[in-house]
Amino acid sequence: MEICFDRAGLEEWLPGEIAGFQHPGVWVRTLSGGLWFVTNTRRIRPLES
Repeated sequence: MEICFDRAGLEEWLPGEIAGFQHPGVWVRTLSGGLWFVTNTRRIRPLES
């Protein structure tokens, strides 16, 4: 899956994996090891091939 970050007004999609579920969102771990809580499903998407 991918997670979207807003950097200086530009969207940047980074690969990651679901690390856990916690209502009302999910915990996402990026490849760099960062752990992020995401509640907005527009900020995560399946990994594009």
